[in-house]
Amino acid sequence: MFLYQYDTKPMNSTITQEDILRYIYKDTSPQEHVLIEEAINKDRALKLFYLESLNTLKHLDMVTISPSPTSISIILDEAAQSSHLETS
Repeated sequence: MFLYQYDTKPMNSTITQEDILRYIYKDTSPQEHVLIEEAINKDRALKLFYLESLNTLKHLDMVTISPSPTSISIILDEAAQSSHLETS
């Protein structure tokens, strides 16, 4: 994980990519929210990570995952075979 130094956060701590993700998911305290937002607005690298993360999440929301027809066929065949075992 990359760490980004941001001088105005209390006790000289850092804003991390994880902090940005928590900010995006609204999983920060009100104080953290303000500090992270300020950091995003002042630090180009943080802003880039923030914008890329938002874009990635947008695309993830559009992804739909479905099993292949072959997988469905295998599962149905296995289920049919096991149902014969249960009735025997």
